[in-house]
Amino acid sequence: SFGDYFKREAITWAIEFLEGELGLKREQLAVTVYLDDDEAAEIWEKEIGFAKDRIWRYGEEDNFWPAEAPSKGPNGPCGPCSEIYFDFGPEATAVPPDRSDPAGDSDRFVEIWNLVFTQYERMDGGKLNPLPRKNIDTGAGLERLARVMQGKPNNFETDLFVPILERIGELTGKRYGEAPDDDVRMKRIADHVRAATFCISDGVRPGNEGRGYVVRKVVRRASMDLRELGLERPGLLEVVPTVVRMMGEAYPDLRERERLIRDTIGGEEERFGEVYRQGVERLEEFLEEEGEGATSLSGKKAFFLWDTIGFPFDITKRFCEERGVTVDEAEFDAAMESQRSRAREGSRIKGDIFGTGPASRLRGAVEPTEFTGYERVEGPATVVAILDEEGTTIDEAPEGAEVRCVLDRTPFYAESGGQIGDTGTGRGDGVELEITDTQKAEEFVLHVARVVRGPLKVGAALEVHVDAVRRADTMRNHTATHLMHWALRRVLGEETTQAGSLVRPDLLRFDYTAREAPTAEQLSEVEDLVNEQVLRALEVQKTETSYDAARKAGAIALFGEKYGDAVRVVRVVDEERGKAFESVELCGGTHCRNTGEIGLFKIVSDGAIAAGVRRLIALTGRGALRWAREKEAASKAVARLLKSAEDEIEPRVKGLLEERSRLEKEIQQTKRAAAASSFDEIRDAGIDLGGGTLYLHTLEGVGTEELRALSDRLVGGDGEAVVVLTGVEGSGDDRKVSIVAACSNGAVKKGVKAGDLCRSIGKALGGGGGGRPQMAQGQGKDVDRLEAALADAAEAVRAAWS
Repeated sequence: SFGDYFKREAITWAIEFLEGELGLKREQLAVTVYLDDDEAAEIWEKEIGFAKDRIWRYGEEDNFWPAEAPSKGPNGPCGPCSEIYFDFGPEATAVPPDRSDPAGDSDRFVEIWNLVFTQYERMDGGKLNPLPRKNIDTGAGLERLARVMQGKPNNFETDLFVPILERIGELTGKRYGEAPDDDVRMKRIADHVRAATFCISDGVRPGNEGRGYVVRKVVRRASMDLRELGLERPGLLEVVPTVVRMMGEAYPDLRERERLIRDTIGGEEERFGEVYRQGVERLEEFLEEEGEGATSLSGKKAFFLWDTIGFPFDITKRFCEERGVTVDEAEFDAAMESQRSRAREGSRIKGDIFGTGPASRLRGAVEPTEFTGYERVEGPATVVAILDEEGTTIDEAPEGAEVRCVLDRTPFYAESGGQIGDTGTGRGDGVELEITDTQKAEEFVLHVARVVRGPLKVGAALEVHVDAVRRADTMRNHTATHLMHWALRRVLGEETTQAGSLVRPDLLRFDYTAREAPTAEQLSEVEDLVNEQVLRALEVQKTETSYDAARKAGAIALFGEKYGDAVRVVRVVDEERGKAFESVELCGGTHCRNTGEIGLFKIVSDGAIAAGVRRLIALTGRGALRWAREKEAASKAVARLLKSAEDEIEPRVKGLLEERSRLEKEIQQTKRAAAASSFDEIRDAGIDLGGGTLYLHTLEGVGTEELRALSDRLVGGDGEAVVVLTGVEGSGDDRKVSIVAACSNGAVKKGVKAGDLCRSIGKALGGGGGGRPQMAQGQGKDVDRLEAALADAAEAVRAAWS
């Protein structure tokens, strides 16, 4: 509130909600106020009626916002606050009585509400000037309130987390509450998976910077915990559906993006699995190098594992501790700080292996690489530097070695602007290289290579050859990306912007902003516009100019790229129609000579990857031809199965679907009739509970819908009733059990709840269930355990009823 009400109203309404709506008792609550806030203390004591010994006063560190603002700042709006705590009682803490107060480090008190009274503006020197309009900022902890209402010792044991913990237990074979160390890991997994699920749904992807790095860390930490609980395969993605099921009603975006979230987390788990494998192997090598009886590992080696492979330092430390080896943390921290310093100086090196900065070692020793790849795909070159796997410069690499070599000039395009690096070969006198990737280290081009024949020496003369077929496929996709970008803006509107891209030989991937999904007709229009320009074989013009001049001419800058003063502009224009078609972008990538070289352009998928961001995948040239042939083969295969001509597939399938629909209706009617005919039998077999009846029955070939109809009739009869019906469908390994439970209001008052019954039966059958106290449903697959599960349910009902 900004000036509408202040302390009296805020305090009164807070206590009205806690006591009146939630039913908390006065003696269960405690409050704190700022040391000098007599006004708030008087309201709590004299108007609300809190006893003096339930009101604590604390200083600016605990009861001021921002904390310590009066003495330390910052300048700006601030004020005292009053916190409301729930008191679990003295038995909830092991802290000595003299520190059993809300500010103590104790389990007795949990803060559930904070009322911030923003009434001052802090000025220089700590002067607090009263604000003309005093404000209220109030916050209540939803999960803490759930914990209090459910009487749980911590948030993780509330129904907000228990289903997630149970799912983790199913995957790992562990049971929450049995081992403290396992409990810590299970809670961390539950918290991290939920956090990652929401972050990914909101558009954050695991990465090496900013928010993406945080998501990567929590996913990898949780993945490590899963491993330590005994699950060696990726399993976090299997927890995501539980999070989505629990939170999806309040946050429907989770449901829409569940597949994306699962794929993203699963992909990160797989990457971490490889990182973990490589890290453990290299760490074991390092320990062997230290020799038998070694008691320490250098921090530089630990840093190498983190910087080169991505192996977390805490795992290195724990791995070593288990073997009685310490890690030099001071040396590790020094290496980390050194890298941060280089990063602050502007290093933009790509590739984990180069995190320590080879450009800084090469600069001054060799000249920047001259790129010749715009004009040719082969030519002479001299090796001017070689780096080993650790990024150290060496003079010679033996046959079989994996190296990064720098040439004085190269036709190999280094990955940037979304276009992946070239591959190819290098041959000289007694030496042969297989170049598997090309990366940038600022002004140097690093050729990732294996020495097929060697040794390779600095100063060696080579003839290098780019894989020309792969380069041509990549160029088709890159030029098509520019045309498609123009077409998307033309069809969807100028507000459509690029949010990322990937250009490979086999496909192009383009991320773009969009408020809503394009229609099939709009995507077809984009295809038509691109293919129209392909058929016109327009020249692809490449020029160099200043950045400012290019931007003034309307050139579009690529997502995520940084540009110098001189830039390369790629322009495609239909001279006959002028502005009707003109694509102009800043781009240093390789491109076709004319649009006709692209061949066929085909969009094969389009889908959401984050809020307001979509991903489009398209094919050109040989990739589009392969796609067309695969579709043709699939069409012919379907026609053979249907025993029809290809042009008759649609009406033939339509007829089969209509026949299937008719048969499904007949089956449904048969199920309903079978269930209805069982009503009298079920009713007559009811179990007398003494003032109520338990109906317990299993039907063959009946599903949830029919069971619900029967349960409604049984509960709707005279008297109090508990209904537990199960239906078994399918055959062999595909058999499944549907569960429906229903309780009259009287049965619920006695403590029998339909949701609990379905949950326990479903769990016993290897499935699950839940719902309201009056009506619930579930499902399971272990039919052999059905009889025992129903017997347990009947016993539970009898026990509650008595």
